[in-house]
Amino acid sequence: MMPRELTLTTIGLSLHDDLLIKSLLQIVNARTRDHWHFHDDMESDVALCDPESALVSLVQKYSQRNGNPRCISLVHEDAAPIRGTSVLTAPVRAADFIAMLDSVSISLASAAQASSALSQGDAIGANSVGTQPPSFGLVMHDLFAQASNDVYRIDSANVTLHVIPATRVWLLVQPLEEEEISQLLRSPADLTLTRLSRDHAQRLLSDDRINPYPVESLLWHAGLQGTQDRLLPGLPHDARFALRRWPDFGRLKHEQAHFRMAALLTRAPHDLDELASASAQTREVALGFINACALCDLITVRPAAPRATTVSATAASFDRPSSRYAGIFRSIRGALGFLQSSS
Repeated sequence: MMPRELTLTTIGLSLHDDLLIKSLLQIVNARTRDHWHFHDDMESDVALCDPESALVSLVQKYSQRNGNPRCISLVHEDAAPIRGTSVLTAPVRAADFIAMLDSVSISLASAAQASSALSQGDAIGANSVGTQPPSFGLVMHDLFAQASNDVYRIDSANVTLHVIPATRVWLLVQPLEEEEISQLLRSPADLTLTRLSRDHAQRLLSDDRINPYPVESLLWHAGLQGTQDRLLPGLPHDARFALRRWPDFGRLKHEQAHFRMAALLTRAPHDLDELASASAQTREVALGFINACALCDLITVRPAAPRATTVSATAASFDRPSSRYAGIFRSIRGALGFLQSSS
């Protein structure tokens, strides 16, 4: 039987793990049953997933509808795999990687006839059987972390927006009212994510009505309002938190209390209760601030421990915002490959 051409993608992996898998794929390809290629798309045969990624439920729903990709959990020490999936243990060894790929090759071959009968729809929903929908903020965070050049349409709560992960912008035909944004952040079960064709994306970007907004504004809003009764998954409840850098309050909607909490987390790590007490705020306000900073990748997590020597104060660094999005659409088209060099 001639080797087939199969594809593998990664979902939610760290940059280190992602680069390692891509490198291993090139190294082991001559030793596997089939020829494997990396494909930066969910229309792949296999998706190697981080079990803690909010995009996992989207992959599962997509797989239920289309028969692929087959989700494999990449598990680090003490982490739990995705229920019902095969496991690849990190750090990944070449022999284990080959064995996993060959196992998938065998199972795909036996299921090829059944798989070919499945529909090939393009929309994926946020729900999966037996899985609680992730928060809207986490879905957006993990989608932008992929840094894909594709254009995605998000439909939820009667709101449609478009995102381009590689350019870190989200696009709207008209601004959303405050109530519409709040409704969007309540994590409705009908959220769908659709990857657009390049022709569709080019037509979208040529629409003069489209306005770009920085993704940080949406992630910040999602953290403050999206989940007010608990910390986001991946943030230990008893951990202590510090700021990597000062939030860009010039662009982000904020209250005076946010300045106070930012100053506290810049000087020294605090746990949730310590932050609430030191800033004279409710636990819910402190929780929302930590979630918002986490979605914007501003938070450093420190292990829970008896209070150690106070960390010396760190100067707050402000990212000076640009006044306008000058040339934003040219940058977007360049990232998508729509610009042609003149000759």
